[in-house]
Amino acid sequence: TVFEAALHDVPRPPATRMRRGVVAAWILYDVAMHGYGIMIPGVAYAIFFTSHVAVDGGRADLLWSLAVGLSLIVAGVLAPWIGAVADAGGRRRTLLAAATTGCGLATALLFTVGRGDVFAGVALFVLAHVGSTIGASIYNSFLPLVATGRGMSRLSGLAFSLSAGAAVLLLLAEGWRPLTELRHALARRWLANLYLYLLVATVQYLLAPSALVGAAFIARERGWGLLNG
Repeated sequence: TVFEAALHDVPRPPATRMRRGVVAAWILYDVAMHGYGIMIPGVAYAIFFTSHVAVDGGRADLLWSLAVGLSLIVAGVLAPWIGAVADAGGRRRTLLAAATTGCGLATALLFTVGRGDVFAGVALFVLAHVGSTIGASIYNSFLPLVATGRGMSRLSGLAFSLSAGAAVLLLLAEGWRPLTELRHALARRWLANLYLYLLVATVQYLLAPSALVGAAFIARERGWGLLNG
């Protein structure tokens, strides 16, 4: 198959000789990670929180923005320390499993959030998103161990293609057999969903990391922090 051929062509470091199952696991984790990004912070839970959970207070958008910002701040504070522990102690897989489990449990508990449960809705989302963000950073550190050179780009492209393919399948499934009554045209709904996802992805993967890097340079120049004493 095309999938097997792509896996076969991915170069691996000669010193490690990673099994094909490891490469497949890396790809499937990427698919799951993008699925979380689309459904929770990107589209589904974002809409559910602003239109149902926090709708009574009149500040739903502000509360959602604070929830996203808080999760990124917490992840930004914890990520360097966790990364150092993972590199120094060789505990990448353990920390990855812990972050993924925490994200999965918190995401599953979002099912219990109802109208007016603003604190629970924010707290569970922050826990889930912190786990997802830290898990993603640890997961990305495995790429040089799975492939080298052009194989890294090929592997990343394959994972992204499968994630996009899953989104297309969901679109087709919704058009064929929607679970709820469609109040708006399908094209309009998915364009709005795509806009929300791109907005959240821009903040999460571009603006937030850039802000953290800028803060690190400022701290180094001005001698701030425990290690600059």
